[in-house]
Amino acid sequence: FVVSQTILEFGRDNLQDVLLRQEQRDVLFGYEDSVRNVLSNVRLTFFTILLRQRQLEERRKTLEGFQSRFDQIQKKEAERRTPQVDVLTARLNVLNEELRINALRREIHRRQADLLRFLGLPIALVDVQLEGTLEDFQLDVELAVRLALERSTRVAQARASVWEQRRLAR
Repeated sequence: FVVSQTILEFGRDNLQDVLLRQEQRDVLFGYEDSVRNVLSNVRLTFFTILLRQRQLEERRKTLEGFQSRFDQIQKKEAERRTPQVDVLTARLNVLNEELRINALRREIHRRQADLLRFLGLPIALVDVQLEGTLEDFQLDVELAVRLALERSTRVAQARASVWEQRRLAR
Protein backbone atom coordinates (compact mmCIF):
# COMPACT_ATOMS: atom_id res chain seq x y z
CA PHE A 1 0.00 0.00 0.00
CA VAL A 2 1.57 3.27 -1.19
CA VAL A 3 0.35 6.78 -0.44
CA SER A 4 1.71 9.68 -2.40
CA GLN A 5 0.99 13.36 -2.18
CA THR A 6 2.62 16.35 -3.78
CA ILE A 7 3.88 18.57 -0.99
CA LEU A 8 5.48 21.31 -3.03
CA GLU A 9 5.20 22.03 -6.70
CA PHE A 10 8.08 23.66 -8.56
CA GLY A 11 8.26 24.94 -12.07
CA ARG A 12 5.66 25.16 -14.76
CA ASP A 13 2.48 23.09 -14.72
CA ASN A 14 2.35 20.01 -16.82
CA LEU A 15 0.55 20.73 -20.11
CA GLN A 16 -1.80 17.80 -19.57
CA ASP A 17 -2.78 19.22 -16.16
CA VAL A 18 -3.48 22.61 -17.70
CA LEU A 19 -5.59 21.08 -20.48
CA LEU A 20 -7.41 18.87 -18.00
CA ARG A 21 -8.29 21.86 -15.80
CA GLN A 22 -9.45 23.81 -18.85
CA GLU A 23 -11.65 20.93 -19.98
CA GLN A 24 -13.02 20.58 -16.45
CA ARG A 25 -13.86 24.30 -16.34
CA ASP A 26 -15.51 24.15 -19.75
CA VAL A 27 -17.69 21.22 -18.70
CA LEU A 28 -18.56 22.76 -15.34
CA PHE A 29 -19.49 26.15 -16.78
CA GLY A 30 -21.35 24.50 -19.66
CA TYR A 31 -23.39 22.57 -17.12
CA GLU A 32 -24.06 25.68 -15.02
CA ASP A 33 -25.09 27.58 -18.14
CA SER A 34 -27.48 24.78 -19.12
CA VAL A 35 -29.04 24.74 -15.65
CA ARG A 36 -29.39 28.51 -15.69
CA ASN A 37 -31.05 28.40 -19.13
CA VAL A 38 -33.54 25.76 -18.00
CA LEU A 39 -34.43 27.72 -14.86
CA SER A 40 -34.71 30.92 -16.88
CA ASN A 41 -37.01 29.25 -19.43
CA VAL A 42 -39.23 27.83 -16.70
CA ARG A 43 -39.48 31.16 -14.87
CA LEU A 44 -40.06 33.13 -18.06
CA THR A 45 -42.77 30.76 -19.25
CA PHE A 46 -44.44 30.56 -15.84
CA PHE A 47 -44.62 34.31 -15.34
CA THR A 48 -45.62 34.92 -18.95
CA ILE A 49 -48.57 32.57 -18.46
CA LEU A 50 -49.60 34.46 -15.33
CA LEU A 51 -49.28 37.77 -17.17
CA ARG A 52 -51.30 36.52 -20.14
CA GLN A 53 -54.00 35.22 -17.78
CA ARG A 54 -54.20 38.67 -16.20
CA GLN A 55 -54.44 40.20 -19.68
CA LEU A 56 -57.16 37.69 -20.60
CA GLU A 57 -59.24 38.81 -17.60
CA GLU A 58 -58.86 42.45 -18.65
CA ARG A 59 -59.78 41.59 -22.24
CA ARG A 60 -62.92 39.83 -21.04
CA LYS A 61 -63.96 42.95 -19.13
CA THR A 62 -63.28 45.03 -22.23
CA LEU A 63 -65.35 42.60 -24.32
CA GLU A 64 -68.25 42.98 -21.90
CA GLY A 65 -68.05 46.75 -22.37
CA PHE A 66 -67.99 46.45 -26.16
CA GLN A 67 -70.84 43.93 -26.07
CA SER A 68 -72.90 46.24 -23.86
CA ARG A 69 -72.26 49.14 -26.23
CA PHE A 70 -73.18 46.96 -29.21
CA ASP A 71 -76.47 45.92 -27.55
CA GLN A 72 -77.31 49.57 -26.86
CA ILE A 73 -76.59 50.57 -30.44
CA GLN A 74 -78.67 47.67 -31.77
CA LYS A 75 -81.66 48.88 -29.74
CA LYS A 76 -81.21 52.40 -31.10
CA GLU A 77 -80.85 51.02 -34.61
CA ALA A 78 -84.11 49.10 -34.21
CA GLU A 79 -85.75 52.43 -33.41
CA ARG A 80 -83.92 54.02 -36.38
CA ARG A 81 -82.08 56.46 -34.11
CA THR A 82 -78.54 55.56 -35.12
CA PRO A 83 -76.75 55.13 -38.44
CA GLN A 84 -75.83 51.69 -39.75
CA VAL A 85 -72.13 52.56 -39.62
CA ASP A 86 -72.29 52.86 -35.81
CA VAL A 87 -73.84 49.40 -35.58
CA LEU A 88 -71.15 47.95 -37.83
CA THR A 89 -68.38 49.71 -35.89
CA ALA A 90 -69.70 48.40 -32.58
CA ARG A 91 -69.95 44.87 -34.02
CA LEU A 92 -66.41 45.15 -35.36
CA ASN A 93 -65.16 46.18 -31.92
CA VAL A 94 -66.78 43.09 -30.39
CA LEU A 95 -65.32 40.80 -33.05
CA ASN A 96 -61.83 42.32 -32.71
CA GLU A 97 -61.90 41.84 -28.95
CA GLU A 98 -63.05 38.23 -29.36
CA LEU A 99 -60.16 37.71 -31.75
CA ARG A 100 -57.69 39.09 -29.20
CA ILE A 101 -59.16 36.88 -26.48
CA ASN A 102 -58.85 33.80 -28.68
CA ALA A 103 -55.23 34.69 -29.47
CA LEU A 104 -54.47 35.05 -25.75
CA ARG A 105 -56.12 31.70 -25.01
CA ARG A 106 -54.05 30.00 -27.69
CA GLU A 107 -50.86 31.61 -26.40
CA ILE A 108 -51.63 30.54 -22.83
CA HIS A 109 -52.33 27.00 -24.01
CA ARG A 110 -49.09 26.89 -26.02
CA ARG A 111 -47.02 28.27 -23.15
CA GLN A 112 -48.60 25.82 -20.71
CA ALA A 113 -47.55 23.00 -23.04
CA ASP A 114 -44.04 24.49 -23.16
CA LEU A 115 -43.91 24.68 -19.37
CA LEU A 116 -44.98 21.07 -19.04
CA ARG A 117 -42.33 20.08 -21.58
CA PHE A 118 -39.68 21.98 -19.56
CA LEU A 119 -40.83 20.16 -16.42
CA GLY A 120 -40.89 16.78 -18.13
CA LEU A 121 -44.59 16.28 -17.47
CA PRO A 122 -47.17 14.88 -19.90
CA ILE A 123 -48.79 17.41 -22.19
CA ALA A 124 -52.18 15.96 -21.20
CA LEU A 125 -51.95 18.12 -18.06
CA VAL A 126 -52.03 21.29 -20.19
CA ASP A 127 -55.09 22.67 -18.42
CA VAL A 128 -53.35 22.66 -15.05
CA GLN A 129 -53.96 25.74 -12.90
CA LEU A 130 -50.85 27.67 -11.95
CA GLU A 131 -50.53 29.14 -8.50
CA GLY A 132 -48.43 32.21 -8.07
CA THR A 133 -48.56 35.94 -8.29
CA LEU A 134 -46.88 38.57 -10.32
CA GLU A 135 -45.16 40.89 -7.94
CA ASP A 136 -44.06 44.35 -8.85
CA PHE A 137 -40.39 44.87 -8.29
CA GLN A 138 -38.08 47.73 -9.01
CA LEU A 139 -34.55 47.30 -10.18
CA ASP A 140 -32.07 50.07 -10.71
CA VAL A 141 -29.34 49.85 -13.32
CA GLU A 142 -26.45 49.37 -10.90
CA LEU A 143 -28.15 46.44 -9.15
CA ALA A 144 -29.14 44.88 -12.47
CA VAL A 145 -25.57 45.05 -13.78
CA ARG A 146 -24.14 43.70 -10.52
CA LEU A 147 -26.59 40.78 -10.47
CA ALA A 148 -25.93 39.98 -14.13
CA LEU A 149 -22.17 39.95 -13.57
CA GLU A 150 -22.45 37.82 -10.43
CA ARG A 151 -24.75 35.27 -12.04
CA SER A 152 -23.28 35.05 -15.52
CA THR A 153 -21.57 31.73 -16.24
CA ARG A 154 -19.66 33.33 -19.12
CA VAL A 155 -18.18 35.95 -16.79
CA ALA A 156 -17.33 33.25 -14.24
CA GLN A 157 -15.68 31.17 -16.94
CA ALA A 158 -13.65 34.14 -18.16
CA ARG A 159 -12.66 34.91 -14.55
CA ALA A 160 -11.49 31.31 -14.09
CA SER A 161 -9.51 31.45 -17.33
CA VAL A 162 -7.80 34.66 -16.22
CA TRP A 163 -6.99 33.05 -12.87
CA GLU A 164 -5.48 30.03 -14.68
CA GLN A 165 -3.41 32.29 -16.94
CA ARG A 166 -2.07 34.15 -13.91
CA ARG A 167 -1.24 30.84 -12.27
CA LEU A 168 0.67 29.73 -15.35
CA ALA A 169 2.50 33.05 -15.62
CA ARG A 170 4.05 32.66 -12.15
